[in-house]
Order: sequence, then structure tokens, then C-alpha cells
Amino acid sequence: MSSPVKDEKEESSEYAEYAARLKDQGNEAFKQGNITESITLYTQAIDMDPDNHVYYSNRSAGLCIWKLHVLLCVSISYLRFSHAQRI
Repeated sequence: MSSPVKDEKEESSEYAEYAARLKDQGNEAFKQGNITESITLYTQAIDMDPDNHVYYSNRSAGLCIWKLHVLLCVSISYLRFSHAQRI
């Protein structure tokens, strides 16, 4: 019979391995420009292994890029609208 401590360590290791795979998928999505998908994958990695600071950092980078994209889109829309109003 195995000890509960060993089972918890094995389970924790499995979670960490799965989280690492999610992070890798998130990195690939980020490289391909799928920012929202990468954010989702990093968040899932955090859920599996909340003690790994890399996942938080990667998600933060994704959120910054996403927010910049939204700000750029809003700015472009505003400029187009204000220009159209002058014509």
C-alpha cells in the first residue's frame, strides 16, 4: 500500500507536467498571434500549477498585448469616425 504523501506528490507531479504542456501550447498560440487562446491556456496552466511564476508572467504578457490591440482598434475606430464626420 502506498503512502498518502507519495500519492499527493505523484498527483502534484502529474499536474505540473500537464501545466507545462499547457504552457507550451500557450507559447505556440502566442507565436502564431492567437493571443486570446494563449491567455486561456496560460490560465489553465495556472489552475493546474499555481506555484509556477512563469505561467503568471506569460499570461501577463498576453494580457498586455491583448489590451494594446484593443486600445489600437478603439483608437482607429475613433479616428475613422471623427474623420467621417468632417467629410
